[in-house]
Amino acid sequence: MPDDEPRQVGYNRQELIRSYPDASMVQIFLDMTDIVNLTEHHLKGEVYDMASGVWVPSGMRMMNDEGVKAMISQLQLYGGPNTFLSNVDDEDIFKIMMPYHRKLAAMIIDKQEEWEVEDAYIRMIVQNITDTILLAMKRGLFHKTLDALTQATRITEAREVEKKHGRIPFFS
Repeated sequence: MPDDEPRQVGYNRQELIRSYPDASMVQIFLDMTDIVNLTEHHLKGEVYDMASGVWVPSGMRMMNDEGVKAMISQLQLYGGPNTFLSNVDDEDIFKIMMPYHRKLAAMIIDKQEEWEVEDAYIRMIVQNITDTILLAMKRGLFHKTLDALTQATRITEAREVEKKHGRIPFFS
């Protein structure tokens, strides 16, 4: 990149998706929507009824809607594409997660009455949220997600070249 061009900080998700030959592959690697949705239903005390295909109350609601929104925003803040595409090591993850774990617990205890959280659920909620964020950070460990995206792109490009030349792609 020439010195006179401004350096891009961060990324544009849509641009990143368009830059890969198989955009659906990028979505799979960078999207946390399913995990966030499952966590939301878990915090609301809902289970999926396979027969009817809808989420139904289980009677184990952990917090009210305001608390659920706060926890989901934590997941979205710490568990997004920037996290997956980062290059962190175990020491960095530890330095981030230890104080975060304490801050999250303190936040829930501070809002416990307002969010209608029973004492028995505090540890479970903190562990659920921090474990999910930890796993998201582990995906960034030494560029694992970025390497996987690169490999997926190479396979997709090789498949397209094979099709273009009338050969049956090896990876189909």
